[in-house]
Amino acid sequence: MNILLASYQARSDGREFTELSGQNESLSSLYGLLQKEHSVDIWTPPPTAPSWQSFFYTQDLISEAKKQRADLVYLALPTPNFYFIADDIKRKIDKDMVVRYNSTLIKNAPPFPHDHFEIRWIAEKTIINNVINGKLLSSFQPPDKDQNIIVSTEYQRDRLIAIMGFDSSQVKVIPNTSSAELAYGSSEKETADGSDKVTFGYMGHSTPVKGVGDLLEAFSRLDGDAELLLAFSGRGSLSHENQRNVEVLGKVDKDWFFSKIDALVLPYRRVFGTQIVPNTLLEGLYTGTPILTSDLPYMDELFVSGEHALLYPPGRISRLIEIMEKFCDDESLRKDLSNNEIPEKLRPEKIKDEMEEFFRDILN
Repeated sequence: MNILLASYQARSDGREFTELSGQNESLSSLYGLLQKEHSVDIWTPPPTAPSWQSFFYTQDLISEAKKQRADLVYLALPTPNFYFIADDIKRKIDKDMVVRYNSTLIKNAPPFPHDHFEIRWIAEKTIINNVINGKLLSSFQPPDKDQNIIVSTEYQRDRLIAIMGFDSSQVKVIPNTSSAELAYGSSEKETADGSDKVTFGYMGHSTPVKGVGDLLEAFSRLDGDAELLLAFSGRGSLSHENQRNVEVLGKVDKDWFFSKIDALVLPYRRVFGTQIVPNTLLEGLYTGTPILTSDLPYMDELFVSGEHALLYPPGRISRLIEIMEKFCDDESLRKDLSNNEIPEKLRPEKIKDEMEEFFRDILN
């Protein structure tokens, strides 16, 4: 099977992915899984293109799709509000096509911005993720009923059908995958100091919906001798001055990072502005790292709280502190969370098989 993987959010120079982001991680991992048995090419905007210019390169994508001898084009889009772009591309390339929507539409009000960066970021995300825009667009220009769609969760699927008017038969739920080479407990935990000190970790950007401010506040109020490692890939800002036991890192080797931490804390505030399912969350599961995260609407599709993760209500810092303290105090809980197997639906091999079966159904 010849497949063209395309994404407006990822960045590649044709040989390798050129930045650290969730979209690059997902596309890179899917490329790694599929190229074992198929001929796979990649298209993204140029590495230097700002995100706001991405859709200016649509004609380049159309030209590449026509030029490639691909049996199928796989296109990753940020949100369902860009469905009309996928419909236009499909008409012009006249090839079988699959569209994956990485995020969903805003259900609740966005967070209140506090500085210039947050105002810009939230304004952009509110415009492109707004459910009102989706309803208006789909009423004026109904989505193509022949478009083949993949989303990562039933939550996304239900909202696509209810808000945008897609047919249930169009939408397939297949979780995304990330860094498959990290899978299955590859990171051995460092225990050389023999202490009982617990190290919490966070990896990712510090954009408003990620909730890093909540994590820093919770950590500052946490009793005991816990430590916190933070690894950032460049977007957003931090206010962590004078916080004890906090080590802020830049880009890091992931195997090293997961070997250093006892638990991964992902305090997401909203379902928009981050990928569903987040890549860092998958990497935590793949490496056997216990996860503490917010109970967003789709989390119960991924794992059971208390088995693969400890969950708390989004934005409730007092509850985040409670589960962090519980994790520090209960050694048997820490062991149980570390020893749980990856949920079957999130195993890279399972995702690859489901994806290929979906592709074959489309081509046949």
